[in-house]
Amino acid sequence: TKRVHEAERKQPQVCHPQLVTKFGEFMRKFWNPKGFKGHVSPHEVLQAVMHASRKRFTIGKHSDPIEFLAWFLNTTHLSLGGNKKRSSSIITQAFQGQVKMMTDTVVKKETRKIAPGQIEIKEQIESKIAHKK
Repeated sequence: TKRVHEAERKQPQVCHPQLVTKFGEFMRKFWNPKGFKGHVSPHEVLQAVMHASRKRFTIGKHSDPIEFLAWFLNTTHLSLGGNKKRSSSIITQAFQGQVKMMTDTVVKKETRKIAPGQIEIKEQIESKIAHKK
């Protein structure tokens, strides 16, 4: 997958309005309370995904779901006119957030023998929290 990502970075990003249109139609049908149907077919969305991904994601071919989600969100974001700026499309507004990293470091460690075959361990731990956007 590393080679695929590097190849994509070298190629110019192409907008795929058909993908956005078909996905939007699918979501409107899916969530429409008045037009309830037994099922809503995602076939048109799948066809648009196949075309936009140059058959990287196809029906019947197993793919990494995380890779697909990253591709789908990035492609949809760029097709909606998004860029690297925060809140440049509905995709970044909905999915971009912060990561909270917490690291614990053992500052002091004491061990003592309580009984034969038993020891007591006391640790003093220091925690650090970092926020990343």
